[in-house]
Amino acid sequence: MEKNYMRISPDKKTALIKLSGLDEIRQFAAMAVEHDYVITLHSGNYSVNGKSVMGMLSLDFSSPVILAVDQAHADEFFKEAERFIVSEE
Repeated sequence: MEKNYMRISPDKKTALIKLSGLDEIRQFAAMAVEHDYVITLHSGNYSVNGKSVMGMLSLDFSSPVILAVDQAHADEFFKEAERFIVSEE
């Protein structure tokens, strides 16, 4: 996979996730919207709200994308999202 050079805030914990198709994108957004903290997805030069199906549809999911969550909430959210995580960074 090509190295992603996007700068992500050091107060975020990141993981690589893989979403395959619209159903998984909807499932991820539905899970994310239940939380009151910021969840972002990063791919190339783009960052989108992880709670927005429309935003996520603008990303290239042919390879894993970066999930970023505040350190304070990351363990909780990563446990819930484990079925989508391919590796933690």
